[in-house]
Formats: sequence, structure tokens, C-alpha cells
Amino acid sequence: WFLLWLTYLGREFNEKRSLFFLDEREWKILYKMANKDKPLPDEPPTINEIVYMLGRIGGFIGRKSDGYPGVKTVWQGLIKLLIVLEYADIFSN
Repeated sequence: WFLLWLTYLGREFNEKRSLFFLDEREWKILYKMANKDKPLPDEPPTINEIVYMLGRIGGFIGRKSDGYPGVKTVWQGLIKLLIVLEYADIFSN
């Protein structure tokens, strides 16, 4: 239900910032996973951008006609993010 709710929020409230969902360290790691060559922005991404980034690392291609990332690709991206965050915790201690 959480992923369904998150994808709905990303579609409907694309101006809200994502700090209620991801803390600063988490969104920065997600941003670098999805945008390897771009520098980090000063502001946290919106919920819509978070959903697109999770979808992108979950396999969403994002062509013009593709529409919006679905729950499955967002879920796959979230699993990859959680694995990277777990390894970041392991290696930071």
C-alpha cells in the first residue's frame, strides 16, 4: 500500500518536497544513483522527482510515450536503494 500511495502522491502533488519520505542522506544517494553525472542540487527533490528516480533505477526507461513509472518499477528501485543504504551504513561504521 505504501508504494501505491507514494506513486499516487508523486502524480498528484508534484510540488511537495520529499523530506517526509527520505532524509537528506537518502535522497542524495538516490539522486546520485539515478543521475550519475549530474551534481547534487541544493534543494531536495519533489515527490514526483523521487518517484521518477526510483522508477529509473528500477528499470523505467522514461520515453515520451511511457507515461508514469508504475508501482512495480518504483518497488524495484526502492529495493535497490535500500540495499545501497544498508551497505553505506555497514561501510560508514
